[in-house]
Amino acid sequence: MEVGSFSSDVVAMEELMVCSIVEDVVVETLLAAHRSLACLLMVGYFEELGLRFFLLCSCF
Repeated sequence: MEVGSFSSDVVAMEELMVCSIVEDVVVETLLAAHRSLACLLMVGYFEELGLRFFLLCSCF
């Protein structure tokens, strides 16, 4: 009886580990996507600011 209980505990632990690894991969992927989006938005914003600054300076 104890051997069967041990086997089911091992299977449950394996499933938990696989779920944890999948969760980590998903979270890391989402974080990388958010970082990329933030960088793109910042670059676009700073390029727009640079263009505005250039246009403002060229007016004088």
